[in-house]
Amino acid sequence: MNCLHCYAKIHCTVGELNTTKAIKVIEEAADYGVRRIVFTGGEPLVRQDIWKLVRTAREHSMEVAIITSGWLLSSEVLELASRYDVEFYLSLESMLEEVHDMIRGTGSWRRTMKAIRELEREGIEYSLITTLSKLNKNSAWKVPLELAPSVEWCDGFSFIPVLPSGNALKRRELLLDSKELIDIAMKLDEVSRMVDVRAYLWCMSFIKRYVRRLYVGSCRRSNVIDLDPAGNVLLCDTLSLRLANVVEMGFAKAIKKAEESPVQRILEETVQLEPCRGCSLRQFCLGGCYVRAFQEFGDIGMPDPLCPLVRRSLIHGAYRKSRSRHT
Repeated sequence: MNCLHCYAKIHCTVGELNTTKAIKVIEEAADYGVRRIVFTGGEPLVRQDIWKLVRTAREHSMEVAIITSGWLLSSEVLELASRYDVEFYLSLESMLEEVHDMIRGTGSWRRTMKAIRELEREGIEYSLITTLSKLNKNSAWKVPLELAPSVEWCDGFSFIPVLPSGNALKRRELLLDSKELIDIAMKLDEVSRMVDVRAYLWCMSFIKRYVRRLYVGSCRRSNVIDLDPAGNVLLCDTLSLRLANVVEMGFAKAIKKAEESPVQRILEETVQLEPCRGCSLRQFCLGGCYVRAFQEFGDIGMPDPLCPLVRRSLIHGAYRKSRSRHT
């Protein structure tokens, strides 16, 4: 892990790490080399001590971002965010009010748009996150097209497909297939050319084969430390596989234990499987999403089943031997 580029994402909810423990984690993260910290949740702004944690991070020269619904952006919150140079991440699922509210709840679209206006007025940087599903597949790509020309402080637009985890396991009919994701990505690629906008695609590294202008993230290559509310180091924040605990062991020792976990060896072997072994994206993708691999195969070491190349192999039964090799 390259500490100069890594950041920690802390699921910062009420009732878990108290202020003293949370501050210690932040200080140890800074000493370790973490340069950016993202508070997520739940809703981080419901914590009474959130600004103490933000101040601690800033005093240790870390960039700070907060993932929020935007509903709690009061004048006091905006003033503190400006003082500490905090960036916000907001969810915007569609420019169509009825589609966004279908996903996020009645009245949420108006609240989100109000939050955007307030951040613009105060000159506070923010980014927008759109979660891709069957519900917004026909309108999600229009978010940067319609909004980007009218905003100044939006730093970028991120798109993440719904993953088969948590509540989404009960509503698999919302999950997009690879063809639908490719179609959205290609539309976003064209939008980025038309309006010169920063757009980021996450949790679908195989998409890099189909776009030219968009930034495509590779989860297996990213220098991200995911911590749950109890201080557990997670392989992925949507997969509750705990590798170590920064409170029990200290930050540096916990990260070392996580990096030396047998899980890491399993993940490194993924690119030796076909079709990854013969794929031109193998050193970038490294096998893709292990959440989808786990749900499809019961094995995080298998390639991403949403990748068209992997899906083709699945149809032909190519993974029977590979699967037994990992399980």
